[in-house]
Amino acid sequence: MKYLLELQRLDSRIAEIGRLRERIPQEITRLNEELEAEKRRLQQAREELDSLKLRRRRKEKDLEVETEKLRKAQGRIFEVKTNKEYQALLKEIEAAKKANSDLEEEILLLMDEMDRRTEELKSLEVEVAEREATISARKKELEEKMAKLDSEEAKVQLLRKEVASRIEPPWMGIYERVARSRGGLAVAKVDGGICQGCYVNIPPQLYNEILKGKPMAQCPFCQRFLYHEGTLEEQN
Repeated sequence: MKYLLELQRLDSRIAEIGRLRERIPQEITRLNEELEAEKRRLQQAREELDSLKLRRRRKEKDLEVETEKLRKAQGRIFEVKTNKEYQALLKEIEAAKKANSDLEEEILLLMDEMDRRTEELKSLEVEVAEREATISARKKELEEKMAKLDSEEAKVQLLRKEVASRIEPPWMGIYERVARSRGGLAVAKVDGGICQGCYVNIPPQLYNEILKGKPMAQCPFCQRFLYHEGTLEEQN
């Protein structure tokens, strides 16, 4: 019974290591996804700023075109011969001036927006860099933890093999069968006549036999090996 208890302790630790090892890759995947989301946010901010720069260049080219139109129109003012032509030219000049003024206003607004987005981008770059450093450090911790779990599991497996070698094959077979069907717990304490594995009252005679030190007793309901803590301590 002592070896069965030790075997169950080792199996519980192996199962716990397995659960921890499953969660670590999931956590690393989550961190990678979070980092990718941060990088996408940064890339989007850069693309938006580039888009503003492109719009500004286009507006500046439009302004050059409109400025040239205005210059040419103003140059023709001394060439007109009739009042009608003069009035039409004045309208053309006014339209060109308004177009220039509108474009200059749009360019100024774009420059203000670019300045604001540039500052936001700088802050975001610092923020993402800090987050990336934090995530990288956390990933390193998880990878180191995974390595320690691998090492520990190898040691526990060796201990399990040694302990299992001390248990007679028939009892070992029963232990493994019950463990598979009972969530990994094939050994349970009995207290006050109640199996602490299935919480059912065992027959009084069986309980008395366990108190007297009957070896390898099993619960008639859940088939777990039963032991009484005080009796087992006395025997040890």
